[in-house]
Amino acid sequence: MNIRQYKALDKTLRHLNATELVDALKKHPYLEKMLDTLNVWKSLEYETWKALICVDPKYIKKARNYLEGQVAVVAEKPKDISKFKLLNKLRDYDWLKILEHFPALASQCKSWENFDSYDWQNILSVQPQLIEYCTDVSKIKDIVPEIFDGWKYIPDLCIEMIELNPENINECKCWSYFNGTHWCRALKVNPTLVEKCEKWSEFSSENWEYLLLHRPKFAKLCDEKNAWGSLTPQSWSNLLSRRPYLANKCNKWGDFLSQDWSTLLKIKPQFADRVPNYNKIKATSWSEILSYQPQFSDKCKKWHWFKPLDWVNLLIRQPQFENRCKTWQLFKPSDWVNLLVSQPQFWNKCSKSTRGAFLPEDWIRLLRDHPQFANRCPDSIYDSFSHRDWISLKSKNNDVYAKKEMLSTLRKIAA
Repeated sequence: MNIRQYKALDKTLRHLNATELVDALKKHPYLEKMLDTLNVWKSLEYETWKALICVDPKYIKKARNYLEGQVAVVAEKPKDISKFKLLNKLRDYDWLKILEHFPALASQCKSWENFDSYDWQNILSVQPQLIEYCTDVSKIKDIVPEIFDGWKYIPDLCIEMIELNPENINECKCWSYFNGTHWCRALKVNPTLVEKCEKWSEFSSENWEYLLLHRPKFAKLCDEKNAWGSLTPQSWSNLLSRRPYLANKCNKWGDFLSQDWSTLLKIKPQFADRVPNYNKIKATSWSEILSYQPQFSDKCKKWHWFKPLDWVNLLIRQPQFENRCKTWQLFKPSDWVNLLVSQPQFWNKCSKSTRGAFLPEDWIRLLRDHPQFANRCPDSIYDSFSHRDWISLKSKNNDVYAKKEMLSTLRKIAA
């Protein structure tokens, strides 16, 4: 056989599918030596090896010399996995093929974390019990129940299914694995589950806060479980801002931090008399409180501690405090843009040098809502606008910006 014939045979053998190769070896046993000579065995894929082993177990010995063959051997004879050093060589794809047929080898698999959602869907549709090896719920939460109903055994998935459809409560098989977070979400959906819950000791401050916000009637249960003391000042401020009638249950007033007071007072000013010392409230918190409750301005002694961002946040809602601000020169261009978009009357307080630092996107924000600034925007900025920018501006005020776009086009042509 000459070289050309060898190459032709090599090409033919490598392109045979599993069925064709098996048939060829049955009819022409001498081809096995040709496969050795041409080293075709190395290129055979898993399906081909599997077909060969099924036809004649003698190919198992040959298969053990090649990775794809080893995978096929393990798939057919799982116990053989200990006969060669295969575990560290198996790829994620190899494990998928093995586990679909031999889930007993799951404990030896090192590829679980590498499987994506598609891999999990394929595995669980055949071997749903392998769900216990999934450590990332996000990879399986979108698997449709028609294919996989293992959600019944996974707390995170189960509670999501219950929230989607309360009737799924009857399908849950993992109540004993629920933690405080799972339980408060379940009780929000169906308060009658209270008799089933045995994890009250695991409820965190955030869990009680969540439950009381959504199911206020559980306040009596909070009395029974002596749980009020477990609520942190942060939880209390969030809770009282929506459930002020629970104030008599709070014994943490003295522990409130500056942010806790701002969270509460900006929504429920009636609790101002509970503040033990206004001087301990920080400037940033004062900015937030006064933005919603300007009547407390006489209690604030931290004006000189306000940072530019504090002033911007305050003046956006309460521009009457402008005379209190003595640090206009410290405002960054971004601070000015944020302020001017809501309160354009402060334009003259912004220095020319600061305006000169405005970026094209800053001008877009200003011009979109305030066409009165159209003649203040430099031509160079207009000339940098994209077609999409012009469309956005003209949708707000076509008369003003169509003319500006035309002038910009003429400048570019003239250049």
